[in-house]
Amino acid sequence: MAVAISLRRWNENPSRTNNFDVVTKLTTLGNPTENKSILGYFLSVRQNTAYTRSTPNNYALTLSYRFEINESWTPLRTIENLVNTGDEGASSKSINEMLMYPINNVKQIQLRLSSPMIKGDFNINDFGLIYRNIRTTSISDHDED
Repeated sequence: MAVAISLRRWNENPSRTNNFDVVTKLTTLGNPTENKSILGYFLSVRQNTAYTRSTPNNYALTLSYRFEINESWTPLRTIENLVNTGDEGASSKSINEMLMYPINNVKQIQLRLSSPMIKGDFNINDFGLIYRNIRTTSISDHDED
């Protein structure tokens, strides 16, 4: 049985991407038995020059999280309207932000970086969480014997 093969020629010109979605695996952040406290997040993105003033590069990104695969996503931060007109050179944006209220007692977490539309030459350099393990308190008796 013959299989139809469709070949496309690579086009290096930036274009528009609809419904951009990057999802990490569900992770325990190291030790699955310890609770973690999510203290903040980091995100680093870059746009290259490619468009003119009449057609600028732009995007609107949302960083979200959830604790289980079947849960809905909870937005953590939205970054919008970083516009690169093509005249200034490449634009980079790095965000390292601590949360006002930490997300406590996290056993596992999954991250999502999504956008309804990205226009132009766009790169995600890095994104992730700032966290710490929550220590359990224990009482130890020390006898002088």
